[in-house]
Amino acid sequence: MVPTVECAVWEDLPDILLLQQQTHDWHSRRFPEAFPPWELGRDMCLVALRKHFPRKWVVGPMRPSKSAFVIRDAGGVAGHCLTRLWTEPMHGRSVLYIEDITVRDTTRGQGLGQRLLDHAAAMAKVERCSGISATIWGGNEASRMLFERNGYGVVQMDMFRSIGMDSGVEADDAEASSGPEEALP
Repeated sequence: MVPTVECAVWEDLPDILLLQQQTHDWHSRRFPEAFPPWELGRDMCLVALRKHFPRKWVVGPMRPSKSAFVIRDAGGVAGHCLTRLWTEPMHGRSVLYIEDITVRDTTRGQGLGQRLLDHAAAMAKVERCSGISATIWGGNEASRMLFERNGYGVVQMDMFRSIGMDSGVEADDAEASSGPEEALP
């Protein structure tokens, strides 16, 4: 079977959640401070997915999502892409933002991510967007290379440093050393 890209439907949600867990687990091994255990992360993913399936509580057939699409192979959902349209505040231009693009670990290297990205680009043209934006977490070289091969460039970098318990500095110690006038409320 040749993999096909199509709009996601409500019945795809369990497979999308499995892909989200795969991505979450990968990131949480690299950035445990930013990614809680999956038991907590799952709820955050479900909240984020709600906007892609806004009529999920309606009885009867659901319309396919316009902002979420999947790529199917003989094994079912092999990957997904979640998008949203937004207006870039500085210039008022419409931009397609790729929230997530993931393929099953067992299908990596087969061009499925490229197919999903191509579909997102076609969608952006239909929606008359001026550009496409995505966030790539540090260390995700496969995603970085996919986007760079397709003409994307770095616009900004977000930096992170943990200052919690795992940094070795307790909150009470930080307040005591800074003095009352410098302590944060």
